[in-house]
Amino acid sequence: MAGSGKRVVFLGPGYASIEEFALPQPGPRQVLVRSECSLISGGTELHLLLGQLSTHRGFPVYPGYAAVGTVAEVGEGVQELQVGQRVLTMGQHSSHILLDLAVDKPGGPDYWEVIAPGVSSEEATFAILGSVAMHAVRRSALQLGESVAVFGVGVVGQLLVQLARLAGACPVIAVDLREDRLQLARESGAQHLVQAGKDDVVGHLLEITNGIGVRVLFEATHLGEGTIPLMMRAAAFGARLVVVGSLPKKVEIDPYTELQRRELAILGCFQPLAPIVPHHYFPWTQQLNRRLFLEWLQQGQLKVGHLITHRVPFTAAPQAYKMLERGRPGWTGVILQWS
Repeated sequence: MAGSGKRVVFLGPGYASIEEFALPQPGPRQVLVRSECSLISGGTELHLLLGQLSTHRGFPVYPGYAAVGTVAEVGEGVQELQVGQRVLTMGQHSSHILLDLAVDKPGGPDYWEVIAPGVSSEEATFAILGSVAMHAVRRSALQLGESVAVFGVGVVGQLLVQLARLAGACPVIAVDLREDRLQLARESGAQHLVQAGKDDVVGHLLEITNGIGVRVLFEATHLGEGTIPLMMRAAAFGARLVVVGSLPKKVEIDPYTELQRRELAILGCFQPLAPIVPHHYFPWTQQLNRRLFLEWLQQGQLKVGHLITHRVPFTAAPQAYKMLERGRPGWTGVILQWS
C-alpha cells in the first residue's frame, strides 16, 4: 500500500502535533491495520506529554496503546488474520499500524485480538485499560465481601469500580475531586461517593465501613503524594493499598506508625509486567485479561459507553491534549477518530 499516514507526536513539553509518515509495506508475517479509532489514556499520556515520568528519555514521544482498526494488507505467511477483519491492537495513535505476527512476538506492541460482533470499535478500545484494571484487581487478591475504595475515577478507576463489583467487593466506594466523575462512578456501580476537597474523606470512609476502615484501596489518581497518606489513614488494619496510576512524584509516609503498626501492605501494580506466556500457577496473561474484558463487554457484564465524553477527529488531537492539560471538568474517555 503506497502512500502516507498520519500519527500523533509529542515534540516537547505540552506540544502535541500531527506528523506524516510513509506507509510501510507488510513483510513476511506482518499485517497492516487501518485505524478506525483510538482511546487516549489520559493520565499516562499527560505525564508523557509533560515529560514528568522518571522513565522519560526525551522527545519526540509517540503516544497511544489502545487502537481498533481493520486489516488492510497481510504479508506472506499470515493465516491468522484476513483483510477486512476488525482487530484491537496496542498501536499508537496513528492512521495505520504495522503488526508483526512472528512467533517470538506473542504480545506487547504486536498484540492483536479479533473483535466479536456486538462490541463496537469504540467500546473495544477500552480493553487495554481494562487489562490494567483487571491486573490490579488480581494483584489485590480481593475476597468476596471485602470493602473497596477507588481513589480517582478516571477511565481506569471507573473500570476498577466495575471489576471490583464483579469480583464480589462490598461496598465499593468511589473517591474523586470531580462531581461529574463521581456521577459516572455511580453509573459504573459505586455504592458510595465521596468528593475529596469537599467531604471529610477519612471520616466518610470510616463511617461507611462502621469504623473498621477499608480493606482494599486502589490509587488511580496519578497524584499519590496527596492520596496515599490519606488512603493509609482510611485503611483497615491489614489492608492492601494498590498503586495503579503512574505516579510522577515522591510520596512521604511514616513507615512505623502508618505502615508497620497497622500491618498495611502497599502493592505496586504495573500491567506490562503481567505475563505474556501463561503458567499453571498464574494463567492470567495480558492477552487473556483483554479477551475476558471483551467477552464481558459482549455479554453486557461490563459497560463503557457512558465513559466516552469526547469524540474528536485525529486532526484535533493537539486541542484534545490541551484540554487534558488544563484539567477542566467534563472529560473522561476521549476517543480519537481516524476514519
